[in-house]
Amino acid sequence: MKLNTARREALTAYLFITPLLLGFILWNFGPLIASLGLSFSDYNLLSAPHFVGFENYAALLKDDVFPLAFRNTMIYALVTVPLGLIVSLGLALVMNQKVKGTALFRTIFFTPSVCAVDAIALVWQWIYDSDLGLLNYFLVELGFHKFRWLQDRSLALPAIMLMSIWQGAGYTMVIYLAGLQGVPAQLYEAAEIDGAGAWSRFRHVTLPLLTPTTFFLLIVGFIGAFQFFAESYMMTRGGPRYATMSLVYLIYLNGFSYFKMGFASAIAWVLFAVVFVLTMIQLRYSRRWVHYE
Repeated sequence: MKLNTARREALTAYLFITPLLLGFILWNFGPLIASLGLSFSDYNLLSAPHFVGFENYAALLKDDVFPLAFRNTMIYALVTVPLGLIVSLGLALVMNQKVKGTALFRTIFFTPSVCAVDAIALVWQWIYDSDLGLLNYFLVELGFHKFRWLQDRSLALPAIMLMSIWQGAGYTMVIYLAGLQGVPAQLYEAAEIDGAGAWSRFRHVTLPLLTPTTFFLLIVGFIGAFQFFAESYMMTRGGPRYATMSLVYLIYLNGFSYFKMGFASAIAWVLFAVVFVLTMIQLRYSRRWVHYE
């Protein structure tokens, strides 16, 4: 009787997960394997794929745009993720104070995280406008000259990174808030009794107990940062002179503008390899600095 009941429960569980499993196979795993095959093929959507071996990967080494896109993506990820964590942790520390109005400000800071990226990009495109933008207006009022934020090759990528940090700060702040509220109050009380000041309590109590949260945000942040696309597409179209071209944008251009699906798939797998290696490195060295209770 118990065995039959266990079988029925197992069958019921499998029936419930079957739609999700089929969706994963059809829309995730299937296209993943297909893109791997296409990366070794010449395919233009109009004719059957033609196997070319490693020619697409070899072409990446000769391509003029790929190194620029790779560099821009690396700079974007290595700057926005750490800075975003620092800004969000600062906001979380302020929002964790027991004062009136914090709930309202938490909502205000979190709102950009739930807004569409394309809508935010359009707003910031206006803010960065060289003639009518709000940012240049205040700079002129303060005595500075106007900047061509999205037209200057040296300013375009930092401008996009600033917008991305602003948009993602609210989400990361909420995660940090959950981590801060999970720190036992008695640890702060014991540290204060031992004579530890605010900085010592933050350094020796708060930061170590937030390392699991920081580790999670680092992993998720780098994976998301390496896939940035909408910001570049909406605000600069990868310009000026490829200054904001990203790997995902390059995949989009080759796949859906130039119909070089094999070449685009090769770029996608290179991106996957980079993200996978960086994630493994973070997992490997997390034992040295992530502390669990």
